[in-house]
Parts: sequence; structure tokens; C-alpha cells
Amino acid sequence: MGRDERRERRGVALMFAASGVVQASWISRLPTLWDRLDTGTAGLGLALFVLGVGTLLPMVAASQGRLSFDSGNVLRLAACFASVALIAISQVATAVQLASVLFVFGLAAGAWDTAMNVLGTTAQARAGRDWMYRFHGWWSVGTVGAAVSGVVAAAVGVPLTVHFSTAAGVALIMCLAGSVKVPGEVILADDRTDVTRHRLLVLGALILMGAVLEGMASDWLAVYLRDVRQLSQVDAALGYALFVAAMAAGRFLANGTKRWIGPTQTVRLGVGLAAGGALLAVLSEQLAAGYAGALCWGFGISVIFPAALSASGRMGDMQAVVSRMTLVGYASGLAGPPTIGLLGHWAGFRTALVVMVPALAIGVVLLAPELGRRTVR
Repeated sequence: MGRDERRERRGVALMFAASGVVQASWISRLPTLWDRLDTGTAGLGLALFVLGVGTLLPMVAASQGRLSFDSGNVLRLAACFASVALIAISQVATAVQLASVLFVFGLAAGAWDTAMNVLGTTAQARAGRDWMYRFHGWWSVGTVGAAVSGVVAAAVGVPLTVHFSTAAGVALIMCLAGSVKVPGEVILADDRTDVTRHRLLVLGALILMGAVLEGMASDWLAVYLRDVRQLSQVDAALGYALFVAAMAAGRFLANGTKRWIGPTQTVRLGVGLAAGGALLAVLSEQLAAGYAGALCWGFGISVIFPAALSASGRMGDMQAVVSRMTLVGYASGLAGPPTIGLLGHWAGFRTALVVMVPALAIGVVLLAPELGRRTVR
């Protein structure tokens, strides 16, 4: 691997890790934030729904293929806005204020995620290597660091403002340092694509179901442990930290598993492990078993999104397709959180998760063979 390739890979990895830091920092302290807001699961679910709307808007614009933009500049600008919004989250006092700030945060996060996935897929194609698992692994490393910091901050009583301001500063420095090492890709307006609609729909459905399964833990695991299981804020944050740590480990190990048994069986094995872990985390009354379930949940679910995104990146007009698949993945921000929140309000968290997890896992198993098929041009 040449010096330029190593430099570019490290730069993209830094940008992915910085995104993980920003997104996981506030989620790791969500139980603390929720206690301050004094709102129910439905109110929190609607606030997360607004976050999903904000996240989707820049992705919709990019996925249409009718905009021309420099992905490096978009990423740097989005990182600045996301960092400011993260600090603002620490100041909210009502559910309405939280929803308003999360909308702005979502706009920045959506632009950031789209730009970094385009840059990552382009770097992968330019080098002729399969790097997306590792790039998303570095995103998970960022979430692990943020989640562990959240555990420590909750344990010693660090104010949200201090915690989020520090996290925002660290993430912004990481992102700007990484973007210097990566040549910006100018994405030209173009609405043409030479990929089959059927395969795009299948890969999009895979990404959607995997993202909802992941989002169930990302958005609700810490809240479930705190509100339903009546654990302390520290213990609840630790459960989320274990989940994201397992995701990071799974993504770094996924390339070896993919070479051994192929992408289809890798994803099927992963979703089976994730479903079993999710049910164990929800149904077990033992804390150790719940933590073990969180580990299995994170390790198994880690492979679906990068596998489908990597497959889509080899299809036709790469930038447009990757933007569309990223859009589909984060569409779970619209469907997942409010669905779980409303079902949890009506039937209880446990029932909501027990119903949705097996159904989504079966869907992933049925659609996974599409990952092993060659692209038809």
C-alpha cells in the first residue's frame, strides 16, 4: 500500500471515528437528559423522530443526483454545525427544545454521514480494496470512546454542558485533521444510474432492517435499562457502552469472516446472533446476562450496514447509489424510534422489542443472498 493510500485511509477513518464520538456522546447520557426533561417514552420517541427527519433531508438532496457539491467541504461544515448542536443539547429543558435542537443536529449529522460514506466508498474503489467494514469499525471505535466517557461522566457527576462541550471539541479536531488527508470528491449533478432497480430495492430493505435493529439498541437500550430495569444511570450507560464496543470488534473482524464464509452467511450469522442477544438483553432478569445480550446484539448487528453499503458501492453511478443507500439506512431514524416509543408506551418496552426483533431478523435472513450476487450492468 502506497503512502497516499495509507494517508487517505487514515484520514477517512478519523472522520468516521469523529462522527461516532458526536453521535454517541449525547446518547450515552440520554438517561440523565431524560430525567431532566420529565417526559414519557412517547415524547422522547417524537423528539427522536424529529432527529430522523433532520437527518434525512440532506441525504434526500444528495441522493437525487441533481446537486453538485465538494464532499470534503460539506463534511467540514457539517462537523462544525454538529459540534455546536451537541453543546446546545446539554442546555435543553423541555421536550420541545430537545426536538428543535435535534432537528438542527440531524441536518448536520445527515450531511456529515453522506459525505463521509461517499469519501469512504471512493477511497475504497480507488485503492481496489474492501475498506468499508473497517471505516465503520472506526465509527464504532468513536462510539465506544464516547460511551465509556459517558459512563465515567455519569459516575462522577460531570455536568452535561462540560461533557458535551469536551466531546464536541475533540470530535471537531479529529474530523478537521482527517479531512486534510483526504482529497475532496466533487460530486456532479447527474440523475443517471445503470443498476437494476430490483437489486437496489433489496439492498435498501436490508440496510433499513439492519439499521432499525441497530437503532433499537442505540436509541433505547440505555433508556430501557434505566426506566424498565430500574438500573442506575452508570449501569445503564455501561450497557450501551458494551453494545457499541461489541459493534467495533465485530466490524474489524468482519472482513476475515466474509472471506471465509462469504457475505451472505456472514450477515445471516450476524443477524441471528444479534436477535438472540437482543432477546436475552430484554428478557433476562440477571444483570450479567443482560450485558452478555448487549454484547451479542452489538457484535452481530455490526456487519449488516457495511456489507450492504459496500455491495451498493460497486453498482453503477457509485456516488448517487451510495447516497441513496445511506439515505435508506438512516430512514430508520423515522421509523424505528417512534415505533418503539409508541409500542413501548402502549404495550411496554419488552413486548415491543420481542415482537419487532424476530420479524426484522427473519427479513434480513431472507434477503441476504442478494449480497453475494454480481452486479448486472
